[in-house]
Amino acid sequence: MRRGTTGTRKAPTNTPGNKIPDSPNSDLRFAELTQRYTGATPETLMAVLCPLLVPISALDRTILKLPGQEHYRASFKVRITDENRVVLQRGRTGKFVPHAYVNGTGVWREICKGRIVDADAAAGVASGEVYTGGRRPELDDALAQLTEEDYLEVDQYGASAKVLSGLAEYFLVQLALTGGYSGSCPFSARRVAG
Repeated sequence: MRRGTTGTRKAPTNTPGNKIPDSPNSDLRFAELTQRYTGATPETLMAVLCPLLVPISALDRTILKLPGQEHYRASFKVRITDENRVVLQRGRTGKFVPHAYVNGTGVWREICKGRIVDADAAAGVASGEVYTGGRRPELDDALAQLTEEDYLEVDQYGASAKVLSGLAEYFLVQLALTGGYSGSCPFSARRVAG
């Protein structure tokens, strides 16, 4: 993906760690994967599982604490497009992620958070706040890392965090089994005296 795109649901560029190999069984595996989700297509799964990546169009690093609010904030703008106009509405939150992750040369990480505070569809611009939810030094640190080349990642359906958690748990179990865990608790056969 090149800089200046209007947002995408495409997965980051394939790297050795995220490339899914083609196999003669790909269609069979997809049918097995989607059996529970009748009508699911690769496009609909991408829409649900892959957060929308929206490039930052402007970043104002001025830190403010607005009256009546308890957190510090800076400001950003993104362009509203046909693909993201339903998503970029007032109150929508997301995470800022590095452009290196999006172009496949880096790893995913959250730099800080973003929240849309105004969306002007006629002007094609949404404005928002950059925040960390913490103290000012945390926001200072995040703003030192955030650039206009980075992206606002919006998990519209809330699925990516749950999938990531599930994958982490799966690999933890595999690691335990590889390490000799038998699946039974060593204390289950004994009675603990009180």
